Formats: sequence, C-alpha cells, structure tokens
Amino acid sequence: GPTVAQRGRRPLPSFGSLKVPDSPRDLTATAPSAPSTEAQALAHYHAALAHQASGRVGAAVRHFRAALALQADFPAALCSLARAQSSICDWSSREATLVSVRASLVRQLDEGACPALQPFDAFAVPLELPLVLRLAQAHAAAAEAVAASLRPLLPPGGLCHPPRDAAAGSGAAGATRLRVGYVSADFGDHPLTHLTRGLFALHDRSRLEVFCYSLRQSDRSAPRAAVESAAEHFVDVSSSDSAAIAARIAADGIHVCVDLNGFTSGARTELFALRPAPLQVGMLGFPGSSGGAFLDYLATDAVASPPQLEHLYSEALLRLPPSYLVTDHAQTLLHCGILPPTAVSAAWLRGGGGGGAGGGDEGGGGGGDSEGGEGWGLREILRRRYGLPPLGVVFCCFSQLYKVDPATFAAWISILRRVPGSVLWLLRFPLEGEANLLAAAAAAGLPPERFRFSAVAPKAAYVARASLADLFLDTPLCNGHTTAADALWAGVPLLTCPGDAMCSRVAASLCTAVGCGPQMIADGGIGDYVERAVRLGTRRVELLALRRKLWARRLSAPLFDTRLWTRTWEHALRAVWLRHCAGEPPASMDVRLGELEAAELRRENAADALVRRARALQAGAVLPAGLQPPAGLQPPRADTRVAAGCCAAPNDGVT
Repeated sequence: GPTVAQRGRRPLPSFGSLKVPDSPRDLTATAPSAPSTEAQALAHYHAALAHQASGRVGAAVRHFRAALALQADFPAALCSLARAQSSICDWSSREATLVSVRASLVRQLDEGACPALQPFDAFAVPLELPLVLRLAQAHAAAAEAVAASLRPLLPPGGLCHPPRDAAAGSGAAGATRLRVGYVSADFGDHPLTHLTRGLFALHDRSRLEVFCYSLRQSDRSAPRAAVESAAEHFVDVSSSDSAAIAARIAADGIHVCVDLNGFTSGARTELFALRPAPLQVGMLGFPGSSGGAFLDYLATDAVASPPQLEHLYSEALLRLPPSYLVTDHAQTLLHCGILPPTAVSAAWLRGGGGGGAGGGDEGGGGGGDSEGGEGWGLREILRRRYGLPPLGVVFCCFSQLYKVDPATFAAWISILRRVPGSVLWLLRFPLEGEANLLAAAAAAGLPPERFRFSAVAPKAAYVARASLADLFLDTPLCNGHTTAADALWAGVPLLTCPGDAMCSRVAASLCTAVGCGPQMIADGGIGDYVERAVRLGTRRVELLALRRKLWARRLSAPLFDTRLWTRTWEHALRAVWLRHCAGEPPASMDVRLGELEAAELRRENAADALVRRARALQAGAVLPAGLQPPAGLQPPRADTRVAAGCCAAPNDGVT
C-alpha cells in the first residue's frame, strides 16, 4: 500500500519494541516460517483490529489480550484494549489496565515518541488534564513531522496567503467577501452534519464566501446532499493527498480555514500543519485542545472553557455566547412526532398503581388485551408498546456506552434504588455493552427488569422516541454532545455533572443555552448529581414543571436559534480577521454581537418560533385512528447490524 507520506496521513504511533506493518497483508510477507512470539503478537493485534472494525468487540478484546500476553511491551495493543473494553463496558481489570495505559503514555511522552493513546480515546480515561494536553501536543508534533515530509510536494514557492485586507467581510460596497473554508471527513449522515447543515444555508453570502472541503466520498445521504447544495463551493478532495488539498485551499484564497475534525476519525491534521490559510480555527468535532501551533483559535464558550482553565489549551479561545455548539433541530426535526408535556397524564403524576412497579408491560388498571389502564393517555400507551413502565419514572441516557464508566454506573444504580419502580433506558450502542451492564447491575443487586435497551434508530425516530423518557442522566466523564441537544429538543430535562475538561462541560453549556442551567447542572459533584436525580424522580410535579419550562423555551432558546448562532459566528470570524490584519497575534476573546443586531435577530427568531410552534401543534394534533404512535414513534425493528457495528469508530466525534 502507499506510504504514510504518500497518503498524507499521520504516522502510526510508537509500538514499543515492535514494528507494526501498515496492513495485515504485510505481516504474511515478512513473518518467518516458524512464527516468532513477536509475529504471533502482531497477528493477534491485527485480528483484533479486524474484529473491532466489524463490530465484534468482545472478540477484539480477547485478541488484544492475547497479543499482550505474548508481548508485554506493546503500547498500541494496550491502548486499543482499553478503548475496546470501554466501548462495551467491560470493566474487568479496568483499574490495572488504566494504570498501565497511563504509565505507557508517560514513558512514551518522556521518550519523545508519538503515544499509542489517541487524544479522542483519552476522553474516556481519567487522566490529569495537563497530561492530556501533553498527549495532544505529541500528536500535533507528529502531524508537523508528516507536514514537513509533504512540503516538497507543494507548489514552487510554497503556499501563498491572501493579503491582509481589513475590508474583507465588511459588507461595504466593492469589498472582498471573507472566504471561509470548512474541512471535514464527516459531511454525510453524521452527527456533525446534523448539527451544522443549517449553518451553511444561513451564512450571509453578501459578506462571506463559503467553501466546504470533504475528506470523504459522498455517502449519498440527505444530510450530505443538503450541505452540497447549501455551500457556495463544495469540493470533494477525498482522493487527494494532504499536500494537494492544502494547495487547493491556498489557491482558493481562504482567509479563515476551519477544522471540523480535530483528532477524530478521517482527520488530516497534517493538512493544517501545512498552514493553507493565514488563520485556522478548530470547531465542534474534537472537544479539546489540538496541542498544535497550527490552530490559532478554538471555538468554545465560557461554560465549556471557563477563563480559569485557559492554560489547558494551546489555542486562543473564541468564547461564543451562550454555547459553542451549533444546532439545526428547529429546521430539520420540527415535525418528528415529539410528545409535549400535555401528554403526561394525571395517572403518571400520582405514581400510578402497578404500572410503576418494576417496569414491564403491566399497567395500572390495565388488563388482558386492553389498550391501556385507567386514566392512561397516549404517552402511557406508547410507553407500554416500547416495553417501558407506563406509569413509572423513566431515566435515560442515549450516549455511546464508552462514556459510561464504573463511577457513573454506580451513581445510576444508587438513583434507581432510591426511586421505586424507575427504570434506566439505554441504547445498544454497541450491542455487546448490554450484557456487561446487566451483569454489573446484577452484581450490585439490581435485576434486569430495571433496565431497558433499544436499538439505534434513524435520527427523527430516535428523537421522537426519546420524548417518552422523563429525565436524561448525562455521563460526567465525557458528556453527551449531539445526544444531549437531541434530548433537550425532545423536551426531556437533562441532569449533568460538569468536570474541568471541555468534553465534560458541554452538557452544562447546552443547559445554560436553553435557559435551564440552575435546575439541570449539578455543580456540587457526583453526590449532588445523585440527590438531584432522586429528588426529581420522587417529586413528579417538580419534574413535570421542569419539563414544561424546557418545552416553553425550546423553540425560542438561543441553543436552537441557528440564525443567531450563525451571525454570532460570522462576527467572531470577522473579529479574528481584523485582529490578523492589524498585525496582532491570536488572543482569547468573548464574542458579542451588537445589542441592536442581537435584539433584531431575537425578534426574528421569536416570530419564527410562533410559526414553528403552530406548525408543531398542528403536526402533533393529527394522529391516526386507534391512537397509533406519531411518525417516528413506531417501535423499530431490531437492527443488530447498526447496533453492533456503531462502535467500530467511537472517535467519530460530536456524539
């Protein structure tokens, strides 16, 4: 296969005393007739990677362990083992594995090697944040090394940047538009595109000229088509090496180049190390620092990255109000069948009879083939069809399971014990995690009836289905990002417990942006998180009041105001460009729209919200005969292929 330099990708990380081939077929070409211990370890390692890519994570774990049993000094196998085990909540020997991962990481950093641990995988490992920054810096240095090898492939004279024209993007007559380039491997049916496609459609073309550079071929999905049509220039560069892509970006005269990947699957970090644009900004895909001098700014906000933690970033911080996470729910998920708080019945508020105890399909007052119990509404009937307790409290978390660590699960167990008849609703994300979590619950004395698992579903169906839950329990180590925004849009209150890392503060940012921060942010630690969940689970009137507050603010909250977010982002891009034109170095800043402009945008959004609310009510009021579920709430068929394979690349970002 092509070499690393030819591919324009970053090199393989250090594998200790082992030299790992670029592909499994290379192993058969170099292995001796009598395989050495080293060759056997490599064979197990590659077998593990193949199993993991196919969604057979349990088999991958066994092969990673076999590789380490044969060759103890194998950091890549060790870190891959930790990642695979986390993805399916296999916590056997977790503490010993994490101690070994940390020791291996420190040793590789001290030796000046590129660590085997990937920066994205560090989100699920409890490391000190200065060490996480060192990890990012090491991978950034590796990207710089790849970029250095690619420079001979650049046009003669190198890459040329556009002149420092302060009028660019001003909107003045005859002024050049500010050319902004977005680079991503995730333009397709991916959470990042679900969040951003409205951004590309709403950009002010009188001031900005927008380019999208796709690092992956089209998946022929509707989200991909939406971005292709919304962007003024959409360029598929998936078949080009990083040097050619950098040359193309420079030739397009891009003023500000935006990295939507960071250290996630399909990234071309070395592309930004080549510096194709005078200003480069990290945004959305990777909730943390790149560690590299090649990104001047990181888009974040004052909650996700408070000023007192600024030393944990190599970039200057662009703090956007009120949240750095752009959303497109108000445009794309308005009519997906979300149930409003009015669907909550008096029977549920009373705690219901037999329907709340133990979950299951038994409903208070129901019997035989009855559609529902006494006093039931549509919500209770739909819950029963999904195997949820019609009158019990349904806690939920729809994040990928790698975000669930033993401490979080112990907190959930405590909550379930103290809220009678409650259940915890999770996704088979991936499939193999279900058995491991049920085993952990059984060891803690909770029966499987206190848990519900659903298959991964298409976006609209999943968001509508989520509205059947009562409270979303966030994962403190690494928060829900897109999933948290989905829950809030579905009208489901969320409870989060922020840490210091950006990835552990995103949900707090979203709760603040939707106007419910004080009720949803447990800033007193994990104990506060548990107590708040128990309080809401046992005081249903209070929980319903929070749900109604969220529902009332949902359509007009800044979190879901894509137009306001887009104008604020454009203001930030213009501000950093003006700073560059003045010859000033990048510096952190709190981005603020002018009061008059912000007020006008809020008025526009309020008017749009009235229209959206009317349309939503109209869409939700028309139900088929027999109280069939609205669109998106039909119980899905089990999709074991999707559910099993969704963990093949847990570093896809923005989940």
